[in-house]
Amino acid sequence: MWERLPTQSVAVERELGRLAKRLRSLRLGAGLTGTELARKTGWSQSKVSKTETGAQSPTEADVREWAHAVGASKRITADLVAQAKRARTDHTVWDESLRKDSIQWEAFDQETACRRIREFSLVGLPGTVQTPEYARNVLARVFRLPLNDPEIDRATALRMERGRVLGMPRKTYQMIIAEPCLYWLMYPRHVLAEQLEHLIDVAGRGSVELSILPLDAHLAVAPAHGFVIFDREVVFVDTIVGDLKIREPEAIGIYEFTFERLWASALRGPDALTVMERALAACGGAPRSMTGSRATR
Repeated sequence: MWERLPTQSVAVERELGRLAKRLRSLRLGAGLTGTELARKTGWSQSKVSKTETGAQSPTEADVREWAHAVGASKRITADLVAQAKRARTDHTVWDESLRKDSIQWEAFDQETACRRIREFSLVGLPGTVQTPEYARNVLARVFRLPLNDPEIDRATALRMERGRVLGMPRKTYQMIIAEPCLYWLMYPRHVLAEQLEHLIDVAGRGSVELSILPLDAHLAVAPAHGFVIFDREVVFVDTIVGDLKIREPEAIGIYEFTFERLWASALRGPDALTVMERALAACGGAPRSMTGSRATR
């Protein structure tokens, strides 16, 4: 099909490599073998080896344990922890990644491999529920290319491939869509109408828990941007210039807290359907009906 290319950013790779060299240097400076360090930290020999060769990205807690085991100062420990944070945050610029398909391949891999996806959309609709024309218009604006550009064709086709995740078994997919996403015209009106019809169909599927965050919702948190949480392992955040991947457990916990508070304020079932049908009617589309859902708030 398409050529698969590496998705880890070069910047992160380099940062992880620098951290690994520093950790190894500290171990050697303390006169410890890998086996001795493993014994002091309670780790396996394999984990020590992978950490100091850059094959495994250490957490902040890992770095603190390592620093304590080798007798590093508080200043050095703090610096190592900050470096570990940088090595676990990947920011890929979209202009480059479009040509390598790296962002979408990584998203596809995450969507396929994980059991639970939680997504909050603040501006546009989730990529997995987009129609081809909606996706084409979104991608053309994001990458600042003409609609008929071959790269937009390629990116749109891959985004449609990602839509298969909705039918995969044993997977929980929760979506929160901010109500303005149903109205903003970043594309022709008929494209949005077709997209809203498809979204209503998706809302009727048992594999997707779709909710709408209405304009009059009482918010317990102030979301600054959209995001996707894959299991409890990584968070994808769209920024103006690229895609941010966050793997720090404490940061992931904050995103989980934010999602749960937004979920509590969102509409589901027939209430969500009413909001979507109202938006569809505003676009000139014919209202649809979905039966058999319980209204929840």
